Amino acid sequence: MKLQSQATRGATFALAAMLAQMAAAQYPAYGPGAYSPAQRPQAPAQQPYPQPYYQQQATQPPAYPQVNYGPAPRVAYAAQNADLPTPQEQVPQPARPVNPAPAPAMGQQPGQPMPAPQGGYNSYPSAEAYSHPAAYSGSPAQGDCNCNQGAADWSGYTGAPAAGCTTGCSGYAGYPDSGCCDYGAGCYTPTPRRQWFVGAYGLLLQRSNIGDTKVATYVPNTPAAYPYYPNDSVTYLSSNAANPGIQGGGEIRFGSTFGCASACDCSGTRPFAWELGYWGIADQTETALMTDNFGGTTRMYGNINYAGIEYDRDGTGGANYAYRPVNHYYDYQMPIEDAMPYQPGVNDIRVLANRVRQSFNAQNVELNFWRFGTPSSAGCSPSAGYGACTAVSDCGGYDGCAPMSCNTCAPKRRFVCNGLLGVRYLKLDESFQNAVMFTVDDGAGGVMPAPVGTNPTAYVGGFPPDDNVLLHDIEVDNNMVGFQLGCSMNWMCGCHWSVFADTNFGVYNNHIEAYQRVYTDGGGMVRFVGTGGDAAVRSDKDQVAFLGELRTGVAYQLSCRWRATAAYRLIAVSGIATAQNQVPSNWMNHRHVGYIDSTDSLFLQGLQLGAECKF
Repeated sequence: MKLQSQATRGATFALAAMLAQMAAAQYPAYGPGAYSPAQRPQAPAQQPYPQPYYQQQATQPPAYPQVNYGPAPRVAYAAQNADLPTPQEQVPQPARPVNPAPAPAMGQQPGQPMPAPQGGYNSYPSAEAYSHPAAYSGSPAQGDCNCNQGAADWSGYTGAPAAGCTTGCSGYAGYPDSGCCDYGAGCYTPTPRRQWFVGAYGLLLQRSNIGDTKVATYVPNTPAAYPYYPNDSVTYLSSNAANPGIQGGGEIRFGSTFGCASACDCSGTRPFAWELGYWGIADQTETALMTDNFGGTTRMYGNINYAGIEYDRDGTGGANYAYRPVNHYYDYQMPIEDAMPYQPGVNDIRVLANRVRQSFNAQNVELNFWRFGTPSSAGCSPSAGYGACTAVSDCGGYDGCAPMSCNTCAPKRRFVCNGLLGVRYLKLDESFQNAVMFTVDDGAGGVMPAPVGTNPTAYVGGFPPDDNVLLHDIEVDNNMVGFQLGCSMNWMCGCHWSVFADTNFGVYNNHIEAYQRVYTDGGGMVRFVGTGGDAAVRSDKDQVAFLGELRTGVAYQLSCRWRATAAYRLIAVSGIATAQNQVPSNWMNHRHVGYIDSTDSLFLQGLQLGAECKF
């Protein structure tokens, strides 16, 4: 407090002297030693008044000059019935109005200086109004996002929203809140930015669990009796002999995160992601061949029945060759009823070579939407989750297990499980061929002279485009479209190593297209016996199909943004049609041949190697 003015102090001392004279008249007289000049007169008690806010002038009480007083005169006075008025001190007002905080009431004590102001008044501008913040809360408040240090009630601040920092996209002071993928006032979580990711993989897959169709039988010795049924010791040519086996392919996936994290979500990760993926297996064709020598003691017989169609070798309608059943050219007999199979006969057709060929490829396109179930790394930010980039470590807990790289708000979970919902298109393209090369016996140990061209005497390699070759082709496409559900699981088992398992399952509509025909490249004609139409049938159908997929393997974190993966890949499909299982029991008519058997299933399994990057 400042000292009183000289005029005020003089009036006070004069009043004190008058009171002393009045007291001397009423009370006994005191000696000179009863009052010490060094003592200060006692000021009457006053009501406390609010302390003004102004800058402190001195940190120590000022020194007052000592005044010497003589002995008080003894003056008698009559008792007063009313109290004298209490002197009031006039305090100068500050230049601008203030909004002070309440101060505790305190009465002045005699003989002590007024205390110096406390609390750092000089930290507030002397000419501006400022309100005190409300009491700090140690636990997060509803709707607040300061989950690192606790949430403060912002309602006491000038212009702050009363509901905390979660106020929608407008936010407080221009900052969007955490509900809009950013941080509000008081939040320590950095903006969960959009994160892109891409993966490239090499595939080595093999098709399995496919049917096996016997197409030809090789009979080495004379049967003991007829009709003859080949036993297990004879040689067969089957469709599985031309299985494409392991096929190479590739896969690429890319996408980005999106969506808004909930309030107080310090994972730094947007909760959703979209992903577009494509993988394919390159078309691969395999061939199996069985041959026979003309004029020997062995013979090949066909096992596929082509009853119902016939073949004219030159296509002239009998001018040079007459129509003969296609079964003659494949030498189909089951059971074998040729009494003298090794004896030459006029116009007896002998098969020189039987070839089986298969091809297969797969194309897959899918669009998936992910929901992240637990926090994961989401870029360079202190609270981006376990494994985020930080100033301490570029890879957080995944790079050398840096203990300070992860914000305490983000749980350091080793296990992560994410959900998937998507749509997929899968095409399985398969073909099957059963081809024969034949000649015609003249009955004298040689071949018949051909009216057009020549008849071969042996298989010399390849199937030339002439009328001595017949081909039966079957092409089947499975076009599957449907929805799938799945999940992705990852377990960190070390600073760099992790194991993962991704699964999904879906129900699909399978639109199947099938086309098969028997033909020749040498100008001849193959037709249905009953209708005379070409031996070519195209058909389609829709079928419910099921697909399940599994990827399980290990991953190594190369850096913050890159990791390498190696996995076992399995794709299981049911409710499909395979080419070799579309071989009809006979060729009686178009409808019978066009029936599609869609009860098959297959597995694609093998190895997947790849690299993934996020940025």
